[in-house]
Amino acid sequence: MPAAPGRRTLGWILLLQAMVYSAGVLVFTGLVQSGGRWYSYQPEYRAQVAALLAGRLALSHDPSALRFDHCWPQGGVHQVWGLGVPLWLLPFEVLARAMGFAPFPDLAAFGIALGLAAWCLLFSLLHEILVRPPVVPAHEAPTPVLQPRALWLCWTGLAAALALFFPPFLRLLRTRFQVYEQAIAYEYIAGLVLLALLIRLAGRPTPSRWWALCGWAGVGGWIRPTLVLHGIAAVLTGLWLLANHRGPECAGAEGRTARTRALSPVRHPIITGLLLFVLGGAGLYVTNALRFGDGFEFGHRLNIQSLYGSLYATRFDHPFATEPLPSAARELFGLLFLEKRLTWDWYATNLFPGQSSTVRWREIGLPTYDPTYLVLLLSGWGAALALATRRDRHRNGHGPFHAADPPPAVRQAIAGLGVYSGIATFLLTAFYLRNCVIATRYMLDFMPAFAAGMMAGWLVVGLACDRVPSASMRVTLLGTAGIALVAWLAWQSRAMHQIYGEPRPQTRAEAIASLQKHLATQPVALPPNGRYTNPEEPRATGIPFNGAGWERNPEGMLMPCVILFVDSPHLLELELEEISEAPIPADPHAIRARVGLEMLKRESVERTERGWRIRFAAPRRRCYQEGIQPVFLATVPRSFLAAQEGLPWRLHQVRWR
Repeated sequence: MPAAPGRRTLGWILLLQAMVYSAGVLVFTGLVQSGGRWYSYQPEYRAQVAALLAGRLALSHDPSALRFDHCWPQGGVHQVWGLGVPLWLLPFEVLARAMGFAPFPDLAAFGIALGLAAWCLLFSLLHEILVRPPVVPAHEAPTPVLQPRALWLCWTGLAAALALFFPPFLRLLRTRFQVYEQAIAYEYIAGLVLLALLIRLAGRPTPSRWWALCGWAGVGGWIRPTLVLHGIAAVLTGLWLLANHRGPECAGAEGRTARTRALSPVRHPIITGLLLFVLGGAGLYVTNALRFGDGFEFGHRLNIQSLYGSLYATRFDHPFATEPLPSAARELFGLLFLEKRLTWDWYATNLFPGQSSTVRWREIGLPTYDPTYLVLLLSGWGAALALATRRDRHRNGHGPFHAADPPPAVRQAIAGLGVYSGIATFLLTAFYLRNCVIATRYMLDFMPAFAAGMMAGWLVVGLACDRVPSASMRVTLLGTAGIALVAWLAWQSRAMHQIYGEPRPQTRAEAIASLQKHLATQPVALPPNGRYTNPEEPRATGIPFNGAGWERNPEGMLMPCVILFVDSPHLLELELEEISEAPIPADPHAIRARVGLEMLKRESVERTERGWRIRFAAPRRRCYQEGIQPVFLATVPRSFLAAQEGLPWRLHQVRWR
């Protein structure tokens, strides 16, 4: 049998294969197209890169540069999709500017990231499981397992293919691929690296590998907030791997258990790793505080848009917050695994089995998973749990190594993938169970966890087949299972209906023009007397979305949530009139207001000739007392947040001085 390739040779071979894979994915999904179309349609990340190169976090300090889903905190325009991807794009843009061909194609940078993540996963799987032999005392050399090497090479490669060609990921890449989808795609890429680092730690738990895992887990939240949960799951799994490492090299330690022997040499490195994890989170906290005024805020309670029900739910409260747990769980299960009717109607009913009747903003835009994923996932979790809890035959050096036992690296890798998958799935389930808004694309946040669990199950099946004594039967079983997996991946990756449309990559000239348009500004002027008296006045200020929800027809009617921009507010006073015969009750005490992240205190509610005068106190936080500030109004009880007609209020005047 030929010797396994050396570490460096294997690394270069796999890097080449990973980059070929990445290029193929970009072309197959249509993300890059002929004619130099290598730039994403939406320039949000490119705008952030330009801001970083200009030495600032804000995209602009002019409120007229606000765009859909941007926010205006701390006197600047900010995007809400994180700094992680722009920081990845930053060195490429610096290089492009130095060579005179800026901007750098951001889809090419995405492909490089995907290729590097694929390389990490392939190298970890093949090197830790296939190349590195299990350490067993010479006098207890086992009957060869994982043989012949060619069969296990194919099996491990298919385990990697399960993650690299994960069908929901490929389907995501075939959508419009705006910033909403890009953030999730980069999240999955980061998740692949987490899986690779977990496998390496399982194969050989050294301080450097533990530090790498903790460091990467700590910076995940910079890419997407839900990666914080994946990072927590990965660190907890890493601690479990360290605590349960019982390799044969620990055998024979006099008076000490294998577990103690595994932990004691790396006690201080464990603390160092945890500090690296905390340091990544601390950096995220600081940048969130600088950008949004609160370290725990990611901008999703501040973004400016015209989806009034979503605005209401994220700024104030929502009915789904008190949804019974069984009902909320049925809805989440339906969103994950059952067939759905795709639509742009965010408040439609009967979209999927298990949907609750409680009002909730739901965007059902693309397929997620189906019951086959659940079957494979549960199989992986069960197999990993069995390996994780199985009594080690040669624990503490008592008892020989048996051929039926999987090598320690394989066993630890399978158990680690399963434990991580279970913890991450639990955390994400808790996060989304009663979330105020939900979308099928949010369900793709589960992809790294689901891929890990399914990989664990696949590797366990390979171990079971490997124990079959007949070589011909072993080849038959492995071949049949491999063909079934490839067929399943091809079937799941077929084009499916989705409402977002196909990718529309741009040329370099189009990308430059779109970025210039994206950052364009215009004169801004708020009324010097500190008041608006009709819906046209906020719209005439030059600030996008100013007056959103204060309708011009019918004259002055208020939607469930309203956006108004004010200047250095000393108070907030509303002059309101009830709309006669409106089916929704007009309760002045139900009207609430907030400036940025601060809820304003209601000082008085007075009856007037035309209706009601409601006065709120000035904001207490200094950052909201000066300069242009966004004001959000809730005008109806939360059970009516989705109402589009029959609304009870007409606004005559807003005064803030």
